[in-house]
Amino acid sequence: MIQEISQDVKEFLLSYIKIHQLISLAQSELNNVNAALEAEIAKQQWFSLEFRTARSHKLVQVWKEKWHPSETQGCPWIHFEYTFSWPDCWVQASLDIESVKIVSQDTILMFSSALRSLLSGKQPDLLKASGWILKPQLEGNRMLLLNRQDVVPQNFSAEWLLTTGKRLFNELSEVIPYVDQAIGEMFG
Repeated sequence: MIQEISQDVKEFLLSYIKIHQLISLAQSELNNVNAALEAEIAKQQWFSLEFRTARSHKLVQVWKEKWHPSETQGCPWIHFEYTFSWPDCWVQASLDIESVKIVSQDTILMFSSALRSLLSGKQPDLLKASGWILKPQLEGNRMLLLNRQDVVPQNFSAEWLLTTGKRLFNELSEVIPYVDQAIGEMFG
C-alpha cells in the first residue's frame, strides 16, 4: 500500500501553475525596477562614458571598461553589484573581483590583497559607514567589500529597492579611485 500524498503537498502541486505565473510576474517587475535603477545610476555625478552596466531581475552590475580583462590584459573582472535575494529577503551591494577563464586564481588573490591594502590604509568614508565590511579574504570567492541589509516587509516597495540601490552604488563609488590605482599598479 502506498502512502497518500499529504494535503499540503496536494495543494502546492495543484497550485504550481499559479505559483509559476507569479514567479514570472515577480521577475518581470524586478527587472523593471532594476532598469530604473540602471537609468538612475547613469545620471550620477561619478558615472561617465567609460562605465558599463548589466542587469537582470536578480541584480544590477556596474564596471569601468578598464576593469574588465577584455580591456586590461591580465585583470580580473571587477565590478559593483546590487542584488535582491527574495528567498533570503535581503539586498546586498558589493565590490566583486571575479575570475574569468583568462585570469588565474593567483592573480585574483594578489589583486584583491593589493586593493584590500589600499582600502585599509586610506580608510575611505565608505569603510566608516554603517554596514560596509571589508572582507579579510574574498567571500564566496569574489566579494571583497559588501553591505547586506534585511528587507523590512512594511518598507518594501519598488521605490525602496530603487532608493536603497542608488544609495549603495553612490557609497561604493568612493572606491573607484582605489580600484583604478590598484589596476594601474598591478597591470600598468
